[in-house]
Amino acid sequence: MKKFFAIAAMVFAVAMTACTDPNENPYDSAPTPVFTLSTSSVEVPQAGGEMAVPFTIENPGEWAQLRATTTTKWIKNLAWDEENGKITFTADANNSDDPLTGGVITVAYDFKEYNISVTQLGIAYDYKWTVPAEAMQTQKLGAANENTTGFAVQVVTYGYNGETMEGAASLALVIPYSPSAYCVDAAAGTYQFDAKNTLAVGSIINAYSFVSTDVAGQFATTVKFESGTVTMTKEGFVARMFDVNGKSYRIECDAVPHVDTPTDYFYKINLITGDVDLGFDQQPFYLMADYYGDYYAEGTHNYTLTFLGMDGYSKYTIDLIATEKAEADMLPLGEFTISSNAEAGNVAYNGGIEGGYLVGSMIEYPDWDGGVIRYGFMKNGKIKISTENPEDGIDAIYKVEIEAYDDHHAPGYKMSGTYEGWQYGITDYTEEAPAAAPAKKVANNKVEFAYNATYLR
Repeated sequence: MKKFFAIAAMVFAVAMTACTDPNENPYDSAPTPVFTLSTSSVEVPQAGGEMAVPFTIENPGEWAQLRATTTTKWIKNLAWDEENGKITFTADANNSDDPLTGGVITVAYDFKEYNISVTQLGIAYDYKWTVPAEAMQTQKLGAANENTTGFAVQVVTYGYNGETMEGAASLALVIPYSPSAYCVDAAAGTYQFDAKNTLAVGSIINAYSFVSTDVAGQFATTVKFESGTVTMTKEGFVARMFDVNGKSYRIECDAVPHVDTPTDYFYKINLITGDVDLGFDQQPFYLMADYYGDYYAEGTHNYTLTFLGMDGYSKYTIDLIATEKAEADMLPLGEFTISSNAEAGNVAYNGGIEGGYLVGSMIEYPDWDGGVIRYGFMKNGKIKISTENPEDGIDAIYKVEIEAYDDHHAPGYKMSGTYEGWQYGITDYTEEAPAAAPAKKVANNKVEFAYNATYLR
């Protein structure tokens, strides 16, 4: 009997073996893994940083492996974390005007591949300025800012958005030293912001790099740059700068900064910060005048009055537009309204940049706190000119009463004072050769000249 059961067991085993497929995978009955990325595209912010792409795996295979690879150079520190379900990578800041495109991360799992496309935003500037060549000034910064390999120049640019002045920027570039250091162009290349002021050639000095912009209708005080680059070519430059408040600036100019004077002297001009007593009775002043004919508008008579202090620096400039030309060596008499219209009987206010110099009617006075000179452009108010002895001609004593309000604060600060004294002759520029006469202004000039920067002598 025992022999019978043994034979039966062997027959059953042989039968079972005959029914089994030798090619059958014992894991075929396991559920298929399902890998899912949360997204197939990633947009990295301009500032860069660490990015994460979550993923899920359903029915993870016992032998399935996860891998992520990339050949995109600006994608860095690529890693994957199956336990927490995420792929991570980093990117540096993209300090370019253009976005970075074409980035790809390839993820492989269970013999399948999944692609993640990666782009990075370029700089979305808070301010973008185009600087005309004539609205750029360059100044050598002096012996304290040079060494045997390079010397620093301060490039002051006045930025326009169409017809409107948006602000000004100062960039201090260290260019290669040359025996002809006082007559050179800024070298081509990329200048990098240097917070430590090492004076390395190709750097941007921190101490002399700042900006002023129009913020909510008022011009801000000087704001320091914190980082950025200046790309210089033979045709001009593009500055891509960031201030300490996180604002970004693209400043483009179609001219190369040029240095051709050895002077190291400079001072700052800042907006007024309160009411201004012009101080005619506090120190000696003398009045000079120029006549430009129909400089502002056809059929009018433009007189520029300059009140110059005996120190040679304190000055107030006023552009009068008279109905008729006064007699020789005399000032026009009457009351003039401060207006933006280039019409007779008015005082021109604001103005623009002409040949790199200040124009338009302005009040400027010394406030020698750190070498600062305060200024303000006129808006509203009036100027009254009178004399009791016009028959004395050039020896006539004039009374000029000024009551104006500045154009860049709300409400404007008052600027007032009364000058009593001589005017020392009038230069008639309409008698000069046309090539020597000042350039014509556009009638009803609306271009604003308003900034807080370094004005170079």
